[in-house]
Amino acid sequence: MIIHDGKTVALKRISSNRSMKLLLLTLVVAIIGAQFFYMDVVQADTTEKTLYSFGSNNNGRTGLNTNAGNTIEPTLVNADLDWSEIVAGDSHTLAVKMDGTLFSFGFNFAGQTGQGLTSGFKLVPTQIGADNNWLHVAAGNGFSSAIKQDGTLFSFGINSNGRTGLNLSGTTTAPVQVGTDGDWSSVEAGNTHTLALKENGTLYTFGRNTSGQTGLNTSAGDALVPTQIGTDSDWSSISAGNGFSLAIKQDGTLFSFGSNANGRTGLNTSAGDALVPTQIGTESNWGAITAGEVSSQALRTVFIPSPTTTTTTTTTTSTIPGPEFPNDGDGNNDGIV
Repeated sequence: MIIHDGKTVALKRISSNRSMKLLLLTLVVAIIGAQFFYMDVVQADTTEKTLYSFGSNNNGRTGLNTNAGNTIEPTLVNADLDWSEIVAGDSHTLAVKMDGTLFSFGFNFAGQTGQGLTSGFKLVPTQIGADNNWLHVAAGNGFSSAIKQDGTLFSFGINSNGRTGLNLSGTTTAPVQVGTDGDWSSVEAGNTHTLALKENGTLYTFGRNTSGQTGLNTSAGDALVPTQIGTDSDWSSISAGNGFSLAIKQDGTLFSFGSNANGRTGLNTSAGDALVPTQIGTESNWGAITAGEVSSQALRTVFIPSPTTTTTTTTTTSTIPGPEFPNDGDGNNDGIV
């Protein structure tokens, strides 16, 4: 659900039973730089997800079986109802189905579609291999990363600048495991670098490092393999952009690092680079982030107490004693003999 290079993909949830009562209808509009995409979500008791795309059809990047012109409104890619996750790279898209199978479409100049090729393009979603245990995916500029359900991390595409984390040159045309660790939980691809989180909350990076976007306290050289950023183990959310990175900690504080050009890091400067994760402001209620080409967006949770009026009514029952009469001997003490 990311836009790159004039192309957009989105998932739409629909009810599998037309008679089911709809629980929620949400229209989500996300602004990324000067571009936008939207996703129409209809959530019911049971949901299915169809795949829509719009934008430039060049090199098959919309998956609509055409290589010409533009698609100017959301268009159904195919009739499948079981898509679960999608990400858009610079000119290609990755998508995971509910059964754990992985698909790609778009430009394939560097093997980034994982189809065993380094030329041409895929006009429609095409399955990558036969594995059915894929969980999360990330797509960058000419490369891709993906995590399996067992926590292993894979990459494919162009290896230059270490962007695949495989410590290789040339291109990798099919998914290849990155290292041997099996505790990866999320991965995000920027233009030429990648961020990844482990299950214990530690943050790693690999790829190009011209502006400190890897957070490794240097702007020289590239990180060819996953390298831990600092020693903190309380990171919860990440996003990688063009030469910079964003990350949120478990306490809701927001950090950025990399190129400050255009103010994209949010650190109140447009000069120089932030070489290590640096906190943005003092707020601790950040909940979601997205790093674009030259700008960033973030959501912050704001708690607004609902006005309430409490009225308490107290009812008191009092017993007022009557006059006391002497014992008259007849047992009723009414004072009458």
